[in-house]
Amino acid sequence: MLTHDIAEEIVRETMVRLNRNINIMDATGTILASGHSSRVGQVHEGALEVLATGLPLVVTEENEHLWKGTKSGINLPIFLQDRIIGVIGISGKKEEVEVFADLVKMTTELMVKQSFLASQSEWKQRLKETTLQDLIGAHPRWEFIDQKLDLLQIRLTPPFQVAVLQFQDKFSESVKLTEFVDRLLGPFHLSAFIAVNRFLILSSESTQEKLKEKLLQLQNKLRELHFVFSLGVGTETQNWEEISVSYEEAQMALFLKAEFCNEVTFFEKNELHALITQLDENWRKRFLNRTFSSLSQKEIKTLDAFLASNLNITEAAIHMAIHRNTLLYRLKQIKEKTRLDPQLFQDAVTLQAAVWMLKREGTWNSR
Repeated sequence: MLTHDIAEEIVRETMVRLNRNINIMDATGTILASGHSSRVGQVHEGALEVLATGLPLVVTEENEHLWKGTKSGINLPIFLQDRIIGVIGISGKKEEVEVFADLVKMTTELMVKQSFLASQSEWKQRLKETTLQDLIGAHPRWEFIDQKLDLLQIRLTPPFQVAVLQFQDKFSESVKLTEFVDRLLGPFHLSAFIAVNRFLILSSESTQEKLKEKLLQLQNKLRELHFVFSLGVGTETQNWEEISVSYEEAQMALFLKAEFCNEVTFFEKNELHALITQLDENWRKRFLNRTFSSLSQKEIKTLDAFLASNLNITEAAIHMAIHRNTLLYRLKQIKEKTRLDPQLFQDAVTLQAAVWMLKREGTWNSR
């Protein structure tokens, strides 16, 4: 817990303020860092006594010969969670040093504690990452997963549901996001970054409606902070073995939104879309060629907006910022060219399938 790097930082920061030599010794009495670099690695016998007694040791010119490797000053124990983890030595005469010795000791212990908490947090996040990777993997090793969940003190029980949050760019505020999600979802979930721009959430013990409500809160928070993202959600499952399936569905939900849309996409609301995009590539291309070969890019975009507006003429016209009559004219042209009427449900379903396939081909913006 008292590493060379932490010791060097304590020495550097303290010496700047006190203009005195500082030594930091570990739990074996070995000097980890010192204002006199030649002393690093030596055993400090005064520190050994402090470690043995748990009490401060004052060394003067008269008694410094009693402890090899010591010089005049005060040596104080460094505690973390009621355990001695090292010693700090401040060089100087007793009457000069004891005035600020306790303050230096307190500051040192605070710095060590801060470093310890940071390392604990980093360890915990890393353990969450590996546990999630195990759960969504092809061959989960359940005995290891159980052990990791015990270490994290997290209890996961059905139903399970996976959400994948994808950011357009590398996300730089991972700690803040993790803390917000922890507060939002409560203790019965597991979440962590599994890539620099991908955050995974495994929900448990939450109804689908409650999770939806909380994810919409997360969506609104990210919008407020002006992040560019997409959030895909898989379906609910009662089995540990199907957590990986929910993850794949969440990934598919993200895939169905070709662009970062700053909103939540639920797989169960887009399952037909997903099924259509999985059809044989040659079959899709033949179908698209028969259906859309005669349509212009403007007509296809118009069709997409009309279908997205639930066949509502007024809503689609407003969305596209065109006159209602202009929209009706374009729909008439589409009907004549494709022999499918976008205003009839049965034909609209076929046209919707074609739009989804076109987006799947990755040529949407080039049409």
